[in-house]
Amino acid sequence: PKMAEVNSAVGGIRWLNIRKTPETLKAMRSIRPDYYIATARPSPIMAGVDGPVNVLGVDTVILVGTHVSNDVVEKFVAAVYAKKAELIKGHPLFRAYNPKNMGKKFSTARYHPGAISFYKKQGIWPGS
Repeated sequence: PKMAEVNSAVGGIRWLNIRKTPETLKAMRSIRPDYYIATARPSPIMAGVDGPVNVLGVDTVILVGTHVSNDVVEKFVAAVYAKKAELIKGHPLFRAYNPKNMGKKFSTARYHPGAISFYKKQGIWPGS
């Protein structure tokens, strides 16, 4: 919604295309190892995207303290995994969310054992 507001207020916004090359990816990852190049496509919720454009990709990460029980984290992760439709109702960007990617490993993140347990049960934890 904020991008649509800005788009309307300034007479249009545009996204700058990132070159999709090994050199660009290497430069991005020298700053943040988990960045990637994603392709944004036109959509009613993507103000200013008139055609495919390569953009900096980052993933949404949910953090939890180590004091939270494995059972609570596993139930929470299971709910997020199963409730994509409800998440979309709360925010349209969840349309791009793929529950099968929840077990993606990040270079700097430490995973809660409850999350790992759920990901392994779903077969989406690397090596499971």
